[in-house]
Amino acid sequence: MIDILLSRLQKVRPAGNNRWTACCPAHDDKTPSLTVTQSRDKVLIHCFGGCLPDEVIAATGLSWDDMFEDEFQAANQRAVSSRKNLPPVDPLRVDENILLIAREALSKGDSLSVEDQARAELAYERVKGARNA
Repeated sequence: MIDILLSRLQKVRPAGNNRWTACCPAHDDKTPSLTVTQSRDKVLIHCFGGCLPDEVIAATGLSWDDMFEDEFQAANQRAVSSRKNLPPVDPLRVDENILLIAREALSKGDSLSVEDQARAELAYERVKGARNA
């Protein structure tokens, strides 16, 4: 499947085992700034000019579905690629949410697994430490 992508790129050159460089089709690229790597069930795309993998794929006229025979792999790659567009996560807010979820579960009479209890205790210590700082 990676052959389809490589056939739509310019100045493709091998750059190692299952790795190639090429001109990025998503921006006016004169010298190769794109790396494409096939790693087991993944296709890794990195443009050193700053283009996102989705932009590179779209500029070739392909979609993630074209890159994989397996529908699940295509959906997974779309999800992985889109994560780069998300804002950064605030760890303190994550810990506060863990505490809210744990408190809600306990108030309903549910019990926490050992792992969930340990994670809630860690979240509590982090939130307490941040508030005392």
